[in-house]
Amino acid sequence: IQKKRIVSVISCLDVRFFCGSYQQFYRVCWQSEAVHGAPRMVRLKHRYATVELCYGCPRQCDENLTSKRMVEELRGMIQYYHGDYGLACVLRSLHVKYLNVQTHIAIIRVARDHHKLLVAVLPLVSKLRDVDCTINVLHLGGTIRSCQRFLIVHNRKYLQECLKAAETPLEQAELVDLLAATTVPPRRPEKTSDSPS
Repeated sequence: IQKKRIVSVISCLDVRFFCGSYQQFYRVCWQSEAVHGAPRMVRLKHRYATVELCYGCPRQCDENLTSKRMVEELRGMIQYYHGDYGLACVLRSLHVKYLNVQTHIAIIRVARDHHKLLVAVLPLVSKLRDVDCTINVLHLGGTIRSCQRFLIVHNRKYLQECLKAAETPLEQAELVDLLAATTVPPRRPEKTSDSPS
């Protein structure tokens, strides 16, 4: 095995002098390692938590909350409840991928192996940046696309509740237009053996 590895490295070094760029050099190295049986990297898998920020008073919501500040707060809470071990587990993978301060919705990404640490801490949060706030987990998915689909359905339900509570016909007409605008995107049709390609 070592001889194969050395031969692949030497062949890559020889190719480097003939290739014009380092990008081609690395591509050739990767291909030769794949041919000679060197292990490839495993894809990192993540979980995406769609959460709702619930403020104690609607006027009290934090308009200056950014994704970076929210990540800092979540890391502090994970360290408080799970210690240094919990913080080390989620330190590199914890990111806020989407944050909307008007709708109070966020999508948080974390490594799949340690997503339970995050999900256990989220309901225990009582403050974000000295503002009373609780976090409700609405959906836990494997991709951002599944979270987006969930948000479309969630927003449609919210608009339908608002439509029932609307008092004037003008409000009802505006909400009907909003409901018509929020449609679930169709899924791509799967190829079947009968359809020509």
